[in-house]
Amino acid sequence: EPEPLPAPPAATATLEPLRPGVWIHTSYRDTDGFGRVLSNGLVVASGSEALLINTPWDANPDSSTTLLLQEAESVTGAPVRRAVGTHFHDDSVGGFTALRQAGIPAYVTALTAGLMEELGLVRPDSVLAGEGEQVWTLRYGDLEVEVFYAGGGHTADNVVVYIPDARVLFGGCLIRPGESDSPGNTADAVLEAWAQTVARVRDRYGDRVDVVVPTHGAPAGPELLDHTIRVVEAYRNRTDGS
Repeated sequence: EPEPLPAPPAATATLEPLRPGVWIHTSYRDTDGFGRVLSNGLVVASGSEALLINTPWDANPDSSTTLLLQEAESVTGAPVRRAVGTHFHDDSVGGFTALRQAGIPAYVTALTAGLMEELGLVRPDSVLAGEGEQVWTLRYGDLEVEVFYAGGGHTADNVVVYIPDARVLFGGCLIRPGESDSPGNTADAVLEAWAQTVARVRDRYGDRVDVVVPTHGAPAGPELLDHTIRVVEAYRNRTDGS
């Protein structure tokens, strides 16, 4: 008899409350270089609309994204009407095919869209136009988030997302978690700009935020901004001296 086909990888994303109107979704992926890595994103909801920030990152991101959309509507009482990806890596945009199949516009910057195309990924239909340091707003219900591009860092295209109503900043992979003294994956990093980029984020949001959420670690306070600057500068000093 033929061998049975292996079962598809289980979806791992979970959804937990973070602040009023804000939920954190968490998934895990086994990686070659860093072992089993946690990955965070957010769901924010207001009235009859929710917005998804980044898709899950596990062995089956499209399946996890589909399940997360269902759970988000069940938990928040509002369907996800739009999404935003913070950079071109698959811990941000890996589930965009599921979003397209669900008819949910997924927003990225023009820079991110171009980098996705270079990788052979489907270019999102919803592109935040413009170049250079810039702020865009995306509505959900009667509230808005700010998408801020402050410059290169973890990647050339990384943005952060600020939720004013909840005083939450999703720092994505630009911001390092407090438990880490490493910059993480630097394969596409812009090391010479990273610290200055985070400083611009700090200058804009440092006194307007209570919770900062990195992609790959525990949420904490605005001290993660200065922590990231220290980590990146220390790494640059070590590598420049080698």
